[in-house]
Amino acid sequence: MSTLRALAEILVVAGPLLGCTELVAPNGGVSIVVSPDTVETSENISPPSVQLNFTIWNTNTFMIAVSPCVPDVEKETATDVWENVRLANECFLEPMPAGTRRSFVAFVGPIAPGRYRLRSWFSVPDRNGISATEKPTLSQFSNAFVVLP
Repeated sequence: MSTLRALAEILVVAGPLLGCTELVAPNGGVSIVVSPDTVETSENISPPSVQLNFTIWNTNTFMIAVSPCVPDVEKETATDVWENVRLANECFLEPMPAGTRRSFVAFVGPIAPGRYRLRSWFSVPDRNGISATEKPTLSQFSNAFVVLP
């Protein structure tokens, strides 16, 4: 009976972990928020463009490296189906200490009305720090936002 009880206790503790693909999700501590969540194409910018204001927040307890360039822009083509409509610009990653936030402004050109999200790329530095040549390997999505006609 004690063997069955010990096995049951192990399953109670391990059960929630069995559904996880990673015990520590490396991108779980990065938040990207577009605000406001409804935007229009500005005719006052030449050429007309959608201006996005967004914040990246590193909620991890360790430093990450983020791209200061415009992230990928994805459009929702059907419920929970996203298509990349603008790829991110490649640029050097910049260190972002634990617990910090940075505000960014992106001009993404004219994009059709619809529901969108950003996908920003970042890296977790190794013990030697951040390599300027290291390609970003992790990504995180922003909240959805709407582009009006």
